[in-house]
Amino acid sequence: ENEPVTFTTSVDNLGEKDINSATLSIDIFDSAGTKVTTLAQAAQSIPSQETADYVLVCATSGQPPGEYRALASVFYDGEVEVVEKFFTIYFQRFQKTHFRQNRRL
Repeated sequence: ENEPVTFTTSVDNLGEKDINSATLSIDIFDSAGTKVTTLAQAAQSIPSQETADYVLVCATSGQPPGEYRALASVFYDGEVEVVEKFFTIYFQRFQKTHFRQNRRL
């Protein structure tokens, strides 16, 4: 089973006015360009000169190993900013197991 991928995004409001409503949406595409899933965060306001942090987790169970593309879009007060990043899902060959051995010496 593959490990989940965590996306951490910070949005800085460098303007003089508050942002009334900002939402984050991340579209995930496989190497063939097919959309695999969309992650979304609820709208929130961002005061002037403040930062909003978003953390979204993408389950990768059942997805084949390979390179994927993440297209992050921040929608705020009628505007949009888009950032593209690539990431790789690796096949996990071994199950994580913890062993403890007790021995009397």
